[in-house]
Amino acid sequence: MKRHDLFTYIYASYLVLIVLTLLAANGWALRSARNEHYTQTRESLRAAALMLKDSLNRLPDFPVSGDGVDALCKTLGEDTGYRFTVVRNDGRVIGDSHEDPRTMDNHARRPEIRQLLGEPPDTVGGSERRSGSVHMKMMYVAVPWHD
Repeated sequence: MKRHDLFTYIYASYLVLIVLTLLAANGWALRSARNEHYTQTRESLRAAALMLKDSLNRLPDFPVSGDGVDALCKTLGEDTGYRFTVVRNDGRVIGDSHEDPRTMDNHARRPEIRQLLGEPPDTVGGSERRSGSVHMKMMYVAVPWHD
């Protein structure tokens, strides 16, 4: 083997090794950043849901009549940019920041709602799925309200 061919072989081998190492490191960094972003987003959604829960507890007639729930959802939705939906145990929507609750379908079968059934009050439900209304993958977080 000539000296020039040996140099080319070693150079090419190291170049392939460096490129593969960089690709692996880049993949790991992207996965780590994505996981951190998802964790922060889920925690922000949880904090917003707890803020709504606290606000609902301050309504004088909640949950007896539900008056003001939809208005509260719409106000908080405008203030925060999040979508809020208040769902009764039977799945009926009684407040939503973007839609008229009377026109919305029953939410009892939603994964984040089903996770909360029979769980302690501090349980947080969540799912990532394609939204039926906006046709995009979305992250959902649900917190229970217990009387």
